[in-house]
Amino acid sequence: MNQTKSNHESRVSFNVSEELSKGVVVNINLQQEVIVITTDRLNLVLNETKEIIEQQKEWQTPCGILIACILALCSADFKDFVLSKYCWQAIFVLISLWSFLWLIKSLIKFFKNRGKDDIDVIIEQIKKLSVQVSKTE
Repeated sequence: MNQTKSNHESRVSFNVSEELSKGVVVNINLQQEVIVITTDRLNLVLNETKEIIEQQKEWQTPCGILIACILALCSADFKDFVLSKYCWQAIFVLISLWSFLWLIKSLIKFFKNRGKDDIDVIIEQIKKLSVQVSKTE
């Protein structure tokens, strides 16, 4: 009986790495893009970008001044100290108007330059100013 049992058993052999590699698809993308640009042109793009980034934050200062002056005008009881109380009130009104105009100007710059501080936009600007050399094959 022992011999019949061993006759019925069969061994299965296979190569694991070969079986696993049957369903594998390998995609290779080794294409590179090189940008060649002079220092002065790169300096120009980076300075423009720095200015745009600074303009994106410029609205915060006039907004803070305007809020402080409006709160002072609404809550303060101006008194005569060095100047008359009407003069102090006029100063705060003028500062409020000035900061309001500054805020409007800053918000216009903010919306005009929105999205220009994106990395892809900066790279495109660098590409425009760079030297383009085509590869001949």
